[in-house]
Amino acid sequence: MFYLVNSTGDYIVGYVEEGEAVVHRASRDSHIQKEVIRMESDEAAFDRLCALVHEAKIAGYQEGEASLSPIDIPYCYQASIPTAFRGVYASVKSCTAEQFEAGLARLEAACKAIDAVFPLTLKRSAGAFSLQEGKAQTSVSIKFLSQAEWETYPARLRELSDDRGYLDQSTILPSGRAMLGFSTGRYLTEIALRAFFAGAIKAGAQITLDGDHGWKLNPAKPFHKADVEDSSWFRIHPEAYQMLSDAGFMAITSAPRRRMRFY
Repeated sequence: MFYLVNSTGDYIVGYVEEGEAVVHRASRDSHIQKEVIRMESDEAAFDRLCALVHEAKIAGYQEGEASLSPIDIPYCYQASIPTAFRGVYASVKSCTAEQFEAGLARLEAACKAIDAVFPLTLKRSAGAFSLQEGKAQTSVSIKFLSQAEWETYPARLRELSDDRGYLDQSTILPSGRAMLGFSTGRYLTEIALRAFFAGAIKAGAQITLDGDHGWKLNPAKPFHKADVEDSSWFRIHPEAYQMLSDAGFMAITSAPRRRMRFY
């Protein structure tokens, strides 16, 4: 089962029962909704549930302790199980256009460092970028909306987005706020996200990151071996790790140590 909670006390409980994805949603006013999604098999129901979990995490939900779920469900479904998805979720509290560009600069540097292994196509426009691996569809895309662009959106959508702090899973509002979410199944996605977020955070952006299967990021050392050795790109193309290391992505920036002098 999955038990997800957010900062306002809303929660989602989901489990698979005989080919059905069963989902309970509770809002802050304690109103509980139950949804039963019939699929052709338990495996398909599980995949559907994983997709719902991915969407919820993008919206700010986090995994809670399954035993604390307020929904009384059959004991046989109470075991906590890992999602089949691999995703990265970013809660952006503040980010300026300059900090966005700092992240993009680090992303470009990472792309150049591994170009011999991964043929990446980086497309840039004003306040936006997208990445493509080979002939595959775009797998990473982030846009920083300007105030002028924002004012072309419907007033009601702007009001709703400002209220909740995000527009969609790949856009940063002019206020510098966002809730971003990405699947990290492709090789380049993992590398690109690590480089981009590390660069933006080191430039001063306030971003809280979370990910499936214990994913974590140290902005000062975004490709720390212990953090990336479970990634598909590291297992399949370990030479990419050495290329990133040669390009200086493993170094931790710190103040120089003072040497002690004795007389």
